[in-house]
Formats: sequence, structure tokens, C-alpha cells
Amino acid sequence: MTKLSAILKQLMSEDNINTSALARKTGILQPVMHRMVTGDTDNPRIDTLLPVAEYFGITVNQLMGKFPLPTERSVSVSEYTYIVTVKDSTMSPRFIEGTLLIVDPNLTPENGDFAMIELTPEDEPTFKQVFFDGTDIYLKPLNPDFKTIHLDKNSTYRFLGVVVESRTTLKKSRAH
Repeated sequence: MTKLSAILKQLMSEDNINTSALARKTGILQPVMHRMVTGDTDNPRIDTLLPVAEYFGITVNQLMGKFPLPTERSVSVSEYTYIVTVKDSTMSPRFIEGTLLIVDPNLTPENGDFAMIELTPEDEPTFKQVFFDGTDIYLKPLNPDFKTIHLDKNSTYRFLGVVVESRTTLKKSRAH
């Protein structure tokens, strides 16, 4: 396994993305992406590496293992990006209460994305994982104690953005 392959696998695992989805999101052909992830190529072209590095918010040198990965990676967002706080256990255990969600309203959700959705103008927006099946949309909570919401072509809803990053504080530091 090459350094590139190991780093790609680590980054993909951290972002919970598979090879096909990464290929789609970066515009790299799926077979080319597969060869990089499996280590079948150790010398990809710069125009192949650049969109992958940009997607993960790192440099090409970091992607190739020449420099260490940053401890915190930046995420590319629009000027209209906003932050919301998870207020319940609907999306536990991955997104616990108090988790900060960074939401980009300029993105359209794709299958499997986490998104903010307004079901009716009167209700508070909801945060769910989105799945598409033809004209039907399913809003899935991660916590099995809650029910999946089914939206069909007659449903009224509005996507408010896609979650691009989450941050969770596990323990507050004490002031000395």
C-alpha cells in the first residue's frame, strides 16, 4: 500500500465517504479513484490529485504523504454557511446533543447526505439523513427510537442546506 492509498483511506474513513462518492464529488473517473485508493498507482497526475486534496481541505503534498495532515482540516463553504446546534437525540449516536452542525445552504442534498429540512413553515427545521427513491424522499434519523419521515411528490418541504461538517465537544476544559 502506498502512502497516497493509506492517506486516502484515512481521509475517506474520517469523512464517511466511499470511493464512488469521492469520485463523483471530485469529478475524477471512478476507475482512476479506485486505483489511487487501492494503491495500484503511486504516481497519479497533478490534475487528478488537486481536486481530491481540495475536497479534503489539504495540500497535494499532504495527500501524497510528504507533509503531515493537519490536526484540523478546513472545509470549503459558501458565504451563506450557518451553524446550528443539535437539540435532541434523534441523530444519536453520531451527532449527540450539543453537536455543532456547519450547514451550506448552497448545496443540494445527494443520496445519503445529512441535511436541514423545513417540513412546514410553522415548524422548526429538522436535521436528518436524506435518501431518494424516485420521486419519494426519506428523512432518516440515526437513532432507531425515532421514525423515518416519508415525503412524496405531494409533500410540502424545503431543503435548507447540507451539513458539511460537525463538531462535538466531549469535555469542557476547566479554567485554572
